Amino acid sequence: PELLHKAFSIFLFATSTIFIAIFILSISDGEKGILPIAFEVVSAFSTVGLSAGITANLSFTGKVVIMVCMFVGRIGTLTLAFALSSKMKSHNYKYPKAHLSVAKKQAIPLLALKLKIQYWMKIVLTFIRLFMN
Repeated sequence: PELLHKAFSIFLFATSTIFIAIFILSISDGEKGILPIAFEVVSAFSTVGLSAGITANLSFTGKVVIMVCMFVGRIGTLTLAFALSSKMKSHNYKYPKAHLSVAKKQAIPLLALKLKIQYWMKIVLTFIRLFMN
């Protein structure tokens, strides 16, 4: 049921976004015809890159509507709806009840390891100098 609810929500948001964009474009650029406008809006929303060739001739409002359709279609309607909705604080978490010591016991062995590495590097470099001369 939850998956079906999400699918229906996506479908509802997508179709309403497309119809609102077609409505706005038919008001601002009605002389272009309803079919090319619908094609431009659906193409912009689904981000396929097709065009009826009227995008360059649209008004400023029409171009903004097409840009918004591209943006909403790219990020997804359900994602946008969740991002714009009011956030509910969740209290379904608990903090761990343990004390962890971090890196206090590791400092001395790491220092000793560093000193051992430096000691062996001096020995190796001494042998290399002896054999190079």
